[in-house]
Amino acid sequence: MKLRNILWTYEPHKDGACHIRIYVYYQGRKKYFPTGISVQPEFWSEKTEEVKRTHPMAKRYNAVIRTKRMEIERHFLDGGSWSGLTNKNRFGGDVIAFGRQIIAEAEAGQLPLKESTLKSYRATVKRLAAFANGAIPFESIDMDFYSQFTDYLGKNGCGLPGIGKHIKTLKRIMNLGMERNIHDNRAHKESAFRVHRTGKRAKVYLTE
Repeated sequence: MKLRNILWTYEPHKDGACHIRIYVYYQGRKKYFPTGISVQPEFWSEKTEEVKRTHPMAKRYNAVIRTKRMEIERHFLDGGSWSGLTNKNRFGGDVIAFGRQIIAEAEAGQLPLKESTLKSYRATVKRLAAFANGAIPFESIDMDFYSQFTDYLGKNGCGLPGIGKHIKTLKRIMNLGMERNIHDNRAHKESAFRVHRTGKRAKVYLTE
C-alpha cells in the first residue's frame, strides 16, 4: 500500500488555491481522495507533504490530513474494500462550500429561509472564508477552532452580539451537514451558545 499527500495543481481556484488530495495505491489500483482542504502552492511543502507553518491554519489542516490518511490506511488494513471506502461521505466536506450551497439553495427557493436568516448565512460564510483563507473541513470544528474564530471576530470589529450571531449560524450549518450525512462531528453540540462576562472582559462559550 502506498499513500501520498498531493497538491492538485491542475484545477486551481480563482485565487490560486489548489485542492489537497490523498493518493492511494493498493492492490494494483489507485485513486485520489479529497481532503476538503485547499491552499495556495506557496503554502505547500512537496518535501514533507504538509501545509507549511506559515499558513495560519497549518496545524489544524495538517491534523485533518493525517486523520483522513490514517482512516484510509486503517480501512484497508482491517480488510475493507475499495467500494466500501469510496462510499464514505465523510471524505471531503467543507464548511464554507456547504454554507455557500445552502445560500444557493435558499436563493433558488429550494430551502425555506427568511431573508434575515439568509443574510446571516452570507455574513458568516464571508467571515469564515476571510478567517481561514481556504477550506474548513467539518472535522476541524472543535473548541480550539471556536476560540480562534471568536478571537478573530473580536479583533476584526465584531462585538459580542455579532459573534453570537456568527456562532449560531455556524451551528446551523453544522446541523444541516449532519442531517444530510455529510459529517458526523458533534463538537458543536457540546453546549449551547451563551455569553459570560467576567469583570471588564467578556468571554464567549459554546453551550447548549
